[in-house]
Amino acid sequence: MLPDIDGYQLIKEIKNNNEETPVIFISARDADLDRIIGLELGSDDYLSKPFLPRELIIRTKKLLDRVYKNINTGLKEKSIMLGSYLINENTREVSKDGKVIDLTSKEFDLLIFFMNQKSQAFSREQILESVW
Repeated sequence: MLPDIDGYQLIKEIKNNNEETPVIFISARDADLDRIIGLELGSDDYLSKPFLPRELIIRTKKLLDRVYKNINTGLKEKSIMLGSYLINENTREVSKDGKVIDLTSKEFDLLIFFMNQKSQAFSREQILESVW
């Protein structure tokens, strides 16, 4: 019921472009055959209208966790304890006693730069060249 293309054609184009793209098919059509066609064409989930917004949020989170969990598990966890501070380079978070400390992107970059260059002095120009 899209204006220029139907949902089945749209999902074909999405999957032709990148078949790994996660898709939740949302449609006013709720017949069993429509659901089957949507899933056979590559949809990861099928949601019929009307639906609760919270249901869409839950399904989306579960789909993203399932699809991207494999990508994230391939990353080596890079966490460093510095005194009572926990610095996670993957998530770019710094926490103390379980509370996240808000840092800008550049502040975090500076922190990592100084941590990796312990016991060294730098000029302003050296810091600018390395971090900026």
